[in-house]
Amino acid sequence: MIMKNKISRLIEAFLPFIRDWLHKRERFKELLFYFFVNHRLYATFYMYKRDVPQKRNIPFKLLF
Repeated sequence: MIMKNKISRLIEAFLPFIRDWLHKRERFKELLFYFFVNHRLYATFYMYKRDVPQKRNIPFKLLF
C-alpha cells in the first residue's frame, strides 16, 4: 500500500512535465506543418522572392 502511494505521488509530480512535453511536441508539429505549407505557397507565388528572408518571417510573427 505504501509503495503504491509513493508511485502515485511520483507520477503526480511528473505529470506537468509530461503534459508540457506533449504540448510542445504538438506545437512543434503544427509549426512544421505551417512552415511547410507556407514554403509551398511562397515557392509557387513568390518564386523570384523565395530567398528573401523577410518574406519567410511574416508568418512566424503572425503565429505569436
